[in-house]
Amino acid sequence: MRFLFSAPCLGLVLLSSFLPHSAQAGGSLQSVDFTNAQPSPIAGELLVTLAPIRRDARCIPTPYSVNTIFDPIPSPIPNPPGGPVVSIGDAAVALQAAFDRWNQIRTSFIDLQVTSTVETASPPAFDTINELTFIAPPGFKRAGLIAASVATTLPADVFFADGTDLDFDGDSDVSNAIETCADVDLDGDLEIPAGDYASGTLLDNDIYFDASAIRFTNRDQDLDSNSQSVDLLAVATHEAGHAHGLAHAMDNQRSRFDGTQTTMYINIDSTDPRDQLGVRSLATDDMAYSSFFYPEGTAAEGPGALQPGDLAFRKVYGLIAGTVTSGITGNPIAGASVSAINLFTGRTASAAYSGRVQLFVTLADGSIRPAQGQASVLDGNYEIPLPFGFYKLAIEAPDNAPGIAEEINTTVTVGRMLGQLNFKEEFFDAGREAAIEESPGAASLVISFPGHRFPGFDFVTNRQEEISGFGAFSKTVFPNPPPGRYLAVRIPGEEILAVDQGNGLALQSADFFTFPQKRADVALFSRALLTSGSITGTQVTIDLKRPLESTRWFAGQDGDFTPFYFRRPKLLGKRVLHKLRLGLIEDLFLVLRLPIWTPFPTASGLAPTVGVSQGANRAMSYISDDGKNWSRVTEFDFMFRLVMTPL
Repeated sequence: MRFLFSAPCLGLVLLSSFLPHSAQAGGSLQSVDFTNAQPSPIAGELLVTLAPIRRDARCIPTPYSVNTIFDPIPSPIPNPPGGPVVSIGDAAVALQAAFDRWNQIRTSFIDLQVTSTVETASPPAFDTINELTFIAPPGFKRAGLIAASVATTLPADVFFADGTDLDFDGDSDVSNAIETCADVDLDGDLEIPAGDYASGTLLDNDIYFDASAIRFTNRDQDLDSNSQSVDLLAVATHEAGHAHGLAHAMDNQRSRFDGTQTTMYINIDSTDPRDQLGVRSLATDDMAYSSFFYPEGTAAEGPGALQPGDLAFRKVYGLIAGTVTSGITGNPIAGASVSAINLFTGRTASAAYSGRVQLFVTLADGSIRPAQGQASVLDGNYEIPLPFGFYKLAIEAPDNAPGIAEEINTTVTVGRMLGQLNFKEEFFDAGREAAIEESPGAASLVISFPGHRFPGFDFVTNRQEEISGFGAFSKTVFPNPPPGRYLAVRIPGEEILAVDQGNGLALQSADFFTFPQKRADVALFSRALLTSGSITGTQVTIDLKRPLESTRWFAGQDGDFTPFYFRRPKLLGKRVLHKLRLGLIEDLFLVLRLPIWTPFPTASGLAPTVGVSQGANRAMSYISDDGKNWSRVTEFDFMFRLVMTPL
């Protein structure tokens, strides 16, 4: 029995060993792998694992064909919002420029080339022609997609003999007369060399751009804030990442100083020209994974062999490896995002997703489901490619703020389905990693050396409690607030006392759900506070002069909870509990203050904002424009929370 699998690809130092390495989930797209499938207890099902989606080196360089159905010139690509228009010829130039962003990585041997054209009004299908088309299939617009990459991959290790017809069109697609993929019979589709191919191998890749709903532009001067208009080069560069196996990344903010997203982040801000320009340029994470999957210098001949201008992967990158374990269940976690942050620049250098999983596949309809319970998760391993440098490691859950599990890969989706992605972010702190960890904001130094693999960076997620006064996220608020405005949330003293189990508390962080108004901005606030206060009738008193913890120029994350980590959590908890019991303080307040001048100190000049919930409405949120007179917010709740660990 033969399968082909088609799926959208939505769009310090311990003992070391020399490379090479074993493949982990990393930032990889994945395919179901039937190679070592086992029977399920349920008839008609098989227990399978996952394979990374990759291009076979024999098919690199990889040719693509542009669908020219909209030509001859001057017939442009459809453009519903109106001009400017883009011809197929101009689009082909932009598509090759997008491919070249990846082709020019010196440590990666990926090579994608626009080499020919096709002319058809039908959506692409599996035909061993890699097609670039502006005709989107039905449902694209309804799903809100701008573009997507659809891959046909092998679901098992296979030997293909000479003459095999892969796409059932009556024409041989396999030849023993060639050593690299080529159009042997000159009929427009590719033939592959006879031989062994690994599960997950890409046989066909088609990239769709929805010109029925979106205006694609390809010049800097045409970039605008129209939500129905987007830069073709930016979108195509993202899809080219999928075209050679890269999954979506979590990083929509490169540092606390740069709000621009990585190229492989899940979506693009079509209203922000600066963000679109940023997506054109690969981030270090993008380059690391293209190099990790297609490492230069790993073969004596062929694409992996060093050519003039290339750099050997092992001369530039090392590997940091470890595991992620739940501090609540003790089980390995699938789908945790582990990132390495440059100690000096604050930028995310690279990130991986943890774990390996197994699944049940129903043969009748191809549907998949996790194996029962924790048996789905084989391990919580991760591996991150990093150039030489000094880093700190951080862990975060793809919990829809910002990373959407189902739009990353199957491993992350399984972790989400099993309820494993419900932990709060923290840093790796070497020997202090534990279920009860006093300071999740403390980080150990990690050094990466080229050519070496360093294991043992093992995370244990924290067993934490939170006090919050909000429900599910509804929207952001205050797009045009006055400068210097205070936003506060009351944390009732009795709720803090109720969390204490008699051994005290470590008050660890105040988490604020923050947003910039434009993707390329950073949500910068002039101050973040944990302080005390009280409410008497309608009179609200918040002590802004003597806060318990305070920091200036607090850089919020984009669409995520941003922790303000407290310096000495155990001592702070002891102090707060003592004052609450003696009646010296009544309540705590979590406070953010906007910058005190306009335009606001963001790239766009717009104010940062926060997320709110309209569901729970506990009426514990307050606003003040002078820090003295406070008004209760009644229509929604600010999404601020106090995080702690009972000792």
